[in-house]
Amino acid sequence: MTAITGSNGNDLLIGTAGNDTINSGNGDDTVNGGAGSDSLNGGAGDDTLDGGSGSDDLNGGSGNDTLIYNVSENTAAGTKDVYTGGAGVDTLLLQFTRAQWLDSATQTQIAAYLAHLAAVTNARTGEVSNGSASDFVFTFGSSTLTVQMTEVLRVLVDGVELNPANQAVTALGDAAVTTEDGPGVQIHVLQNDLVPDLVKSLALASAPAHGTATLVQPSMGDPSTWYFQYQPHAAYFQYLAAGETATDTFSYRVTDADGGTGLATATITITGANDGPVITARDLVGAVSEQIAPAGALHDSGVISFSDLDLSDVHLVSATGTPVGSVLGSLTAVKNVDTTGTGTGGQLTWTYTVDATAVEYLAAGQTRVESFTITVNDQHGGIVTRQIDVTITGTNDTPTIGTADAAAAVTEDAATPTLSDSGTITFDDVDLSDAHSVSVAAGSGNTLGGVLTAGVSDAATGAGDGTVSWNYSVANAATQYLAQGQTVTETFTVTINDGHGGTVNQQITVTVTGTNDVPVIGGVASGAVAEDASMPNLSTGGALTIADVDQGQSSFAAQAGTAGSNGYGSFSLAADGTWTYAADNNQSAIQQLGAGQSISDSFTAVSSDGTASQVVTVTITGTNDVPVIGGIASGAVSEDGSAPNLSTGGALTIADVDAGQSNFTAQPGTAGSNGYGSFTLAADGSWSYT
Repeated sequence: MTAITGSNGNDLLIGTAGNDTINSGNGDDTVNGGAGSDSLNGGAGDDTLDGGSGSDDLNGGSGNDTLIYNVSENTAAGTKDVYTGGAGVDTLLLQFTRAQWLDSATQTQIAAYLAHLAAVTNARTGEVSNGSASDFVFTFGSSTLTVQMTEVLRVLVDGVELNPANQAVTALGDAAVTTEDGPGVQIHVLQNDLVPDLVKSLALASAPAHGTATLVQPSMGDPSTWYFQYQPHAAYFQYLAAGETATDTFSYRVTDADGGTGLATATITITGANDGPVITARDLVGAVSEQIAPAGALHDSGVISFSDLDLSDVHLVSATGTPVGSVLGSLTAVKNVDTTGTGTGGQLTWTYTVDATAVEYLAAGQTRVESFTITVNDQHGGIVTRQIDVTITGTNDTPTIGTADAAAAVTEDAATPTLSDSGTITFDDVDLSDAHSVSVAAGSGNTLGGVLTAGVSDAATGAGDGTVSWNYSVANAATQYLAQGQTVTETFTVTINDGHGGTVNQQITVTVTGTNDVPVIGGVASGAVAEDASMPNLSTGGALTIADVDQGQSSFAAQAGTAGSNGYGSFSLAADGTWTYAADNNQSAIQQLGAGQSISDSFTAVSSDGTASQVVTVTITGTNDVPVIGGIASGAVSEDGSAPNLSTGGALTIADVDAGQSNFTAQPGTAGSNGYGSFTLAADGSWSYT
């Protein structure tokens, strides 16, 4: 146990967490025992003593003291506190939470304690003095707090001081406003009521006749936050015209902490709103179909019926429908019958119109929905709007040819291995969503095997105008039979199909023109003769071949007696390529040929179309001609005719028709046939003997 003693001045003394004994001494002291079972003595002076938690014994001593007891700090089982005021006018200060204060047992004890104080307090002195000492003691609850010698009771609820004496509840009437079709209204009925002892409960005493009053409790533990949500019965108040009012009421009861009640009435003013016209029967859907051949306009119409609870209303109908988005047509409306005086039987007729040409872009089965809104206005703010949807259904429109490259031309041998040409066909289709395909059919009379392909190169989808590109090709080899300037045609039919049964044809005609083909010459293009092989003429021959893909041109231009290129002989050529050659054997050009020497003669064979030629050459080969030798072929010497050698000489002659061969083979120092001497021979025929 801790002992704490104050001075004679004004002290602030705070106990420990254990059991403390605190004597504050003289002065106006403030003492807090804290936790534990404490003994506090204020001594002289106006002291404030708070026992804190635990079982505490407080004595204010002399002076006007305040003894504080916090209910929340003393809830532990077995806790018992004894508070003694002592001399002077002493105050018991009880601290509650809202829930503790609203507890009915608390209110009973407070009332009993107030009655106790009234009984024992001397009205003249203000101190407890009436009765014996035992009469000055009051025990709260289950003996958790015993109080004696205190004269004043103060109460704090959640830190706010209340008058602990019972005070009456004053409930005052409330007023609120709402509309017949509105969301209702919150009525905070407690805001103008006087409940000094705090509100313990709020309840509906009598329900409204033509609505609902629902108690709303935002905080269950704090009834002061409660209110009523009033909702009028909308169906009942529909009879109210715009600006008219009616009232509905309910009563409620307020109960305070010690059971006191107050009763009040809430009055709600309901203001009428205009009731707009109501569509009772309607034809909100229309339909028209595109014409095959557009002319004039397309139409559809319908009827809408309406009613209005406000019998005096005169209605306006929008003369022209308001388009919803982009539209091609228009919609008008007229009022046939109004509801004025009866509230029923109103009727209007709408009519839709669109120019037939405006919808031509729709393909077969393609639809376009055009929407318009029309209004019925009761001229008091009541407007009803309805949307009318008209479906336009398209029919198929056949595509048409615009411009076309309908003629093509290729020329033999212009390219290899394939000849080609190309072109375009433009077409139009008012059905903008159509996707087109292309097919090609070859003409039955086509002979070259050419092929024409075609495809859409610029689609008409979305624009209406498209392009087909075509390409023709044929093997160059297939055209070789055509002669120069000869032509043949091939035809093809290009079909454009819109996929919905609409087709259009375009014929393409291709002209193929021939060119001359150079023939190919072969066969025997050479020959040979030998000098002196025949008399008086030398001759030979052969046969050339010719092939020309141009029909009827595989032949030669005939030649008769054509002199050879060197003039030795002449050639003859037949149209079929057979040729012959003849030359005079005795001519010097031939006879002067030595053995193995050769000369040639030739001519040029030409095709009948003049585009190909072949040189034919004949080779003339020489043979040896025996030369003629003359001159001095003998000589003589005499023994001892000269010393030391005997010698003689002479000159031979030689003639040879073979050019360049009229000479001898030189022989220096050739022994004589019997060995007596030697001979020397020069190339010119001069010889000597020694």
